Amino acid sequence: MPPQKNWPVPPRDAKRVGVRAVEPILDIMDIPHQLIETDADVPRIAPAIIDAYENGHPTALLIGRRPAAP
Repeated sequence: MPPQKNWPVPPRDAKRVGVRAVEPILDIMDIPHQLIETDADVPRIAPAIIDAYENGHPTALLIGRRPAAP
């Protein structure tokens, strides 16, 4: 899927309805979620997964762009 022309924009401001709807739906369903857009966001992934397993709830990791290769 090609990137949006106005990238980067927050998902709630995206032109595509499917992208724009994801965060509000997760909020309504009370599903914790993390937006991963930069390399600085990567350290939030493991704690989110650990929390989901330890507390028995789903979590969502919203990947805003393809991560750079190390």
